[in-house]
Amino acid sequence: MRREYLFSRFIVIFLFIALGIPGGVSAEPFGTLQSVEIDGTTVEYYVPPFNEPELSADGLTLYSSPPVVLIADPNPPSVLLRIPPPVDLLTAQQTATATFSIIYVPNGGQDHWGEPCYTFPENAKAAFNAAAAIWSNIISSSVPIAIRTCWASLSGGTLGYAGGGRLYRDFSGAPRASTWYLSSLANALHGSDLDPSFFDVHITFNMNFSWYYGIDGNTPHSQFDFLSVVLHEIGHGLNFSGSAAFSSGQGSWGYGTGYPNIYDTFMKDGSGNNLLNTTLYPNPSTALGDLLRSNNLWFHGSNSMTANGGLRVKMYAPSTWADGSSYSHLDYATFAGTVNRLMVYAISSGSSIHNPGPVTKGLLKDLGWTISSECTYNISPTSQSFLASGGTKSVGVSTPSSCNWTAVSNASWIAIQSGSSGTGSGTVTYSVSANTSASPRTGTMTIAGYTVTINQAGIGSPTNTLTVFKTGTGLGNVTASDCTLNWVGNTGTCTVNSGTTITLTCSADSGSFCGDWTNCDSAVGETCSLTVNSNKSVTSTINLITSAGFGDVPNDFFTPYINALANSGITGGCGVGSYCPSNPVNRAQMALFILRGMFRGEPDPNVCTGSIFNDVNAGVFGGNPLFCAAIEEFADLGITGGCSASPPLYCPFNNVTRAQMAVFLLRALGIDLSAQTCTGAVFGDVTASSVGELFCKAIEKFAQLGITAGCGGGNYCPSNSVRRDQMAVFLGRAFLGMP
Repeated sequence: MRREYLFSRFIVIFLFIALGIPGGVSAEPFGTLQSVEIDGTTVEYYVPPFNEPELSADGLTLYSSPPVVLIADPNPPSVLLRIPPPVDLLTAQQTATATFSIIYVPNGGQDHWGEPCYTFPENAKAAFNAAAAIWSNIISSSVPIAIRTCWASLSGGTLGYAGGGRLYRDFSGAPRASTWYLSSLANALHGSDLDPSFFDVHITFNMNFSWYYGIDGNTPHSQFDFLSVVLHEIGHGLNFSGSAAFSSGQGSWGYGTGYPNIYDTFMKDGSGNNLLNTTLYPNPSTALGDLLRSNNLWFHGSNSMTANGGLRVKMYAPSTWADGSSYSHLDYATFAGTVNRLMVYAISSGSSIHNPGPVTKGLLKDLGWTISSECTYNISPTSQSFLASGGTKSVGVSTPSSCNWTAVSNASWIAIQSGSSGTGSGTVTYSVSANTSASPRTGTMTIAGYTVTINQAGIGSPTNTLTVFKTGTGLGNVTASDCTLNWVGNTGTCTVNSGTTITLTCSADSGSFCGDWTNCDSAVGETCSLTVNSNKSVTSTINLITSAGFGDVPNDFFTPYINALANSGITGGCGVGSYCPSNPVNRAQMALFILRGMFRGEPDPNVCTGSIFNDVNAGVFGGNPLFCAAIEEFADLGITGGCSASPPLYCPFNNVTRAQMAVFLLRALGIDLSAQTCTGAVFGDVTASSVGELFCKAIEKFAQLGITAGCGGGNYCPSNSVRRDQMAVFLGRAFLGMP
């Protein structure tokens, strides 16, 4: 039988509700009630008791560590998230790559910290098992992970808390010497249980809340999704937490031992300096305390950064230290509205988060976990609008060829016509019946676990007309999201509910290119977005491609693309009368070309600060600030994080590779690379192992959008430099609507 040690590292997840905490068995806390101000609201949270860390006689085992507290925003979000699991829960046990052993403390027992336990509900056990099944299909370990869990009555707004058991260092199989690992990870790396008599994770839940125990993700607005909370707590027990602490103005790390947690080793400040750099941040020190409260703390693991689109991962480091919640969670403002929101500090009623998200999985891989492959789904669009008369529309599903999905309607007036199930990518076509009421209505469909929202106007609801004019010397088409344009000559119209946001897309015929837009709220390349809250008109200019007069451009495949770039002002060539088609494109030039393609204008040279990258300032470019301004705007838009984080460099004169080109362009188009898939089956030389997950996703999406067909022979040639003639094709297809 596994023994317990009274104190262990633990994470606490809290939720505070403005209207108060649901009633239940009164609690007599063994720990303390603390308060913190969040967005002007003072909330209380319960902190279990803890002692200072204790070491084994040989100094290789840590018996306890201070509590880590997760505090939720007391205000529920305006939009509820429903993120489906990465696996089919009905078959998850058959595909598991890790196992969990779960012990439910019986009525009359105590949890790891001395709280009385009550009878654990059977339907809660089913949700707990589902959460464990999700993790068992994400991580790989030959050692069962032992969890002991308690159903308790807790004070304040505590939903639950969890602990990771012991910590170990310098064991056989440890990737990094003199570093602490929580027992679940240490055992997986070691290949056997370092001490089978101890549990790996202890979790306690608050019985006083109204819980939703279903595993379908359809959590009522007034209830809390139990599966999501369990999934979060297990994640912390897998070492998603660090050793940093703050007291009396000073920060510290290492639990007082001088040895960091593996999590700590990836933490850096905004300038790329390691948190463990004791020259800058002595341990303990005020300087370290200031860093922990700087809102400028970043996780720099290669896998988590790849999952984050190549960007460093921002962590939660508020200006007022929140005991336990600070440091050991993803930054709320950055990730709360994304697929990576499970490991932020907020869990809200009505939300169901059944997938840790790619950033968390990348972070765990950085720590040392082996992460299994899984199915991912991209659903587009996720909301559509109809007039009162109803109609038919479709939703696209993008997923690897082996992944199954289903589509169901959650409203009687929404009927799925085709695509109720599928394997691999597909389309769901559905119809909406006429609304005979004066009141608008909203319904949903669930497609591959994701919620698609359908809004329909009532009889007499205000509508507006969108008019699109095609002008110019060329030929092409303009399509609209959420409405079908009815064309008479070069004028297209559609009627939409007032307030509908529409995205227009221009596509040019061969020999033409898409030029400027007018009257858009925003325009990037061949797309225009606007909110139709009155009768509006938009003009799309499509011009014929004319010769730019470059003497070194032969009449070949690349010619129309090069001429189109010149016609649209994206390039002026490489000199008088020349384009230099076979020359490579460097990173400075590419930043300028892409910005011109996005916005059809020059960056303001007066905004060159020279403070973002160490190797980018006006002097680097012979006193010309244009490239400096372009690169800094490139970074501000999140298109690049540079070529080095520490020190911060951009490498402006390095040639752009074809793999980098795919990432740059897709980010410029506003495509979330973390939501894409890498199958490894599109090009013979592009797999996650050969180019990395980020580049694989970008290149395969590049091909899916028709921007590239590869370099020949079924390959993409990801490491080859991009030539100027190739660049013209990429930009022409991405920004000018060219075929």
